[in-house]
Amino acid sequence: MRLDQTQPEIIAKLKNRITSSLYTVLVGLSKNAGKTSLLNWLLKHSKFDQPAVITTGRDGEELDLVGGHSKPKVELPANTFFTCFSSTLSANAPYIKIIGRTPFSALNRQLWLAQSLFPLKTEIVGPATVSKQIALADYILEKGANHIFIDGSLDRRSIATHPKIKELFLVAGAEYGDLQEISSELHKLHSLIDIPPIPNPNFSNEISYQLKGKQIQARFRRIYGHEHEITNWENAEFIYFPGALTDISFNKMKQFFCNYSGKLIFQHPFFLQLNEHNLNLLKKHTCLYCVNSIKIAAIAVNSFASNGKHLDCQHLRATLQSKFPELLIFDIKEVIYE
Repeated sequence: MRLDQTQPEIIAKLKNRITSSLYTVLVGLSKNAGKTSLLNWLLKHSKFDQPAVITTGRDGEELDLVGGHSKPKVELPANTFFTCFSSTLSANAPYIKIIGRTPFSALNRQLWLAQSLFPLKTEIVGPATVSKQIALADYILEKGANHIFIDGSLDRRSIATHPKIKELFLVAGAEYGDLQEISSELHKLHSLIDIPPIPNPNFSNEISYQLKGKQIQARFRRIYGHEHEITNWENAEFIYFPGALTDISFNKMKQFFCNYSGKLIFQHPFFLQLNEHNLNLLKKHTCLYCVNSIKIAAIAVNSFASNGKHLDCQHLRATLQSKFPELLIFDIKEVIYE
């Protein structure tokens, strides 16, 4: 992508990527990255007549529970489905249509489903686990929504790892660290997403391996605690891991990985919970594949940090764009204050 793209060009490309899948998922490199601001813009500019927005926690609250600073509300266009606590229903009664109680809860409180009748600034709440988040999304689709916007997170227990999620909008803010730290983390994520998918996967929820054409179940799911057993499979044609590989386990098995000639297959690239050095080492010496692949739809950079460690916005964007020329990278202010 050219570094000299105009603001209208960036906005036009960004709008086109909202509709590329049924789910639009936003994740940030850190807390206070600027996800809510980007979410509000995407909601405003989507072409769906009945969108829905869910969160994997709590979003739009008055104050940050950790830092104590004010946070932006979630800005819902008219006809947007959302889930919340009963107190939010009472506060917004004239402006919403109450769909009813849902079979889901958060923070030990029942969640309600509502739909905005007019543009509305509010708080939204969602369940904590990936399975319930996807179930909630399906539930809302059954109630009439035609697209789901999800305010998510970036880790191995994130909704981003679910097979239904095919792409992400990533927010990289100055809150995460300096330019070098942001660049390094994005490079690692780019390296993960670059891992090719395995064709025609057929695996269970347990670690397995293939030896002389026969697939064998290991009867355990976790790598941690079973490193020694796995290193005995040096002649396997492939090894499948449904769970996470951490630096602790990798360091115990480093010699095995450096000498292994078969395929290593992971359920999702985000399950490779390795530092950049170990990830590069693994990719160099083994044939890596993933069952579920994912891509980055766009990267929003945010030069503002609530801790006061702001970055130069033009330098931040230009540096990252030069390192990742094929990605759509923009400053949040370029689109929010269009």
